[in-house]
Amino acid sequence: MVCTRNYNLSHSFGDIVSAHGNNSAICISDKCHSYIEIDEISTKIANWLDNQGVRCGDVIALPADKTFLIYSIVVSCLKLGVTYSFYESSFPIYRLEKQFNVLDPQLIIYSKDEIINNFREGFDLIELSQIEAELNRFSSKLNFNRNLVTDSSIAYVMFTSGSTGEPKGVAISHKNLINFIDWIRHDLGICVDDRITGLNKLFFDNSVFDIYASLFTGACLYPVNDNIINDSGMLFDYIRGNQITVWFSVPSLIVYHLTLAPKQSKSFRVLKKIIFGGEGFPKNSLLKLRNITDGNSKLLNVYGPTECTCICSLYEIRSTDFDDVNSDKIAPLGYINNNTDYIIVNNDGNRCGPGETGELYLGGSLVGRGYWNNIDLTNIQFIQNPFHSKYRDIYYKTGDLVCSNDDNIIEFISRSDYQIKHMGYRIELPEIENVLLTHSEISEACAVYKKTNDLGVISILYAGKIQEEYVRSYLVERIPSYMLPKNIVKLDSLPKNSNGKIDRRQLYEV
Repeated sequence: MVCTRNYNLSHSFGDIVSAHGNNSAICISDKCHSYIEIDEISTKIANWLDNQGVRCGDVIALPADKTFLIYSIVVSCLKLGVTYSFYESSFPIYRLEKQFNVLDPQLIIYSKDEIINNFREGFDLIELSQIEAELNRFSSKLNFNRNLVTDSSIAYVMFTSGSTGEPKGVAISHKNLINFIDWIRHDLGICVDDRITGLNKLFFDNSVFDIYASLFTGACLYPVNDNIINDSGMLFDYIRGNQITVWFSVPSLIVYHLTLAPKQSKSFRVLKKIIFGGEGFPKNSLLKLRNITDGNSKLLNVYGPTECTCICSLYEIRSTDFDDVNSDKIAPLGYINNNTDYIIVNNDGNRCGPGETGELYLGGSLVGRGYWNNIDLTNIQFIQNPFHSKYRDIYYKTGDLVCSNDDNIIEFISRSDYQIKHMGYRIELPEIENVLLTHSEISEACAVYKKTNDLGVISILYAGKIQEEYVRSYLVERIPSYMLPKNIVKLDSLPKNSNGKIDRRQLYEV
């Protein structure tokens, strides 16, 4: 009898190490680490975790620090079958507490003292430096059977904003990521010769591409810290100096640098692929990018909700896309990935034909396992294919209103709810409202989002006894900085529609 191994991300990484072990895997602060090095360190960490009693199926929380040790811990988790989840140490304690309560981690690894000072009770915590100090006691050969990890094991939990005020943790499996990596290799053409920017924050969905497009293809990852990201001169020097080939970020970061340093932005020309997603890219700014790159770079628009493993569609920008450059239209979402299916459903529950607008449902191998520790919400958003009941066939309801043409190119129209994309971050406006309504002296609150000259602004309007400056400080203590409203407006009462509900349309005019 021939025994076949369970194929998981540990095996996938092992294949890369066998084929490209001496290649650089990660370059941080002018120091490059090979695949063999990260393989050995990650195995030691996996043995250390096993010694701590962390087992396959457990979950750990990691600080979103772009260090070699953190990336090594990610690989160690995949080897052991442990689920990892990033958190941002600078987030308000109120928000982190909610995230940890949902996650219920076996272990919280921290690098900043405020974490242990606030979560000493109820959680097991260990400092990152302590792990590093203890690694030499552990073998660089696995002390456990990695075949116990299956493709259905959960690789990571990524948190997003939740409309009820509770953050949602999306669970993504090894199988989801194996399919994602296959798409990266074959459709995007990422290979061992590529050098990939790590521009995205690790707690942000786009970082999934950074990690898995590099460490699981044989390419090299170049994590970029915030000081460089925010400085156009330093960033473009970094791209040229390290001969970066692949850029991936939200469009607003590209627009920022195009505007701030138009002459230096010619450095974009050294890139083979400029990939962007997470929000719409205004066509007038996109045209500037195309003119700067002078056709040397492929411009690739991608789309995908966190619930469907980061990216589900791809569109390569064409010259014809600029025929209507002065319109409000954005680039198409493009073609749905291989091994992924989609349905566009109208308000009556019927399939939409070409050109008809409806909600996008996504199915197939990139659809995640649901929301961590929240079966009720999972059952609402991850549903049985509404057009048959012959077998279990799960689709994710994206909430995105789209239409497709005869060539199956999908165009984004709008949202069906109050979710927005701001600076690439997915934000549920009701979360801001619900957090504010926890204050005893706030009676009503409504968050709105308006775009002017391609820039989006979040505003919160409320009725209550406290003044605007206290509202801001109250929110600063409870929600991440990227969710904070720019405008805070106090009203005697919020306008209502005929049903007695808050009239958002009127508030857009305030």
